[in-house]
Amino acid sequence: MGKTVRHMDTTLSTKGQLVVPRLARQKLALRAGAKLMCTISKGSLVFTPRVPARGRTRLVRDADSGLMITRGSDPAFVVTSEQVRAALAGFP
Repeated sequence: MGKTVRHMDTTLSTKGQLVVPRLARQKLALRAGAKLMCTISKGSLVFTPRVPARGRTRLVRDADSGLMITRGSDPAFVVTSEQVRAALAGFP
């Protein structure tokens, strides 16, 4: 993952719930409903996101088409024009 950012405290509620500190949520891009795996390791609880965090996306204007598209830090799955034509061939 990377180096440890800093020590952060949280409190266990009477219902057994923990609040993940905001800095940790931001660094790992965690949102409400994120699934975490809990492991006990050497007397510590370790929470690991089930799905790797995705980079932030933003809307930008495509230079070729002039249309608004999403652009992010993660490599996107590329679909060719031929694949789109083949997928649409069966539509009425």
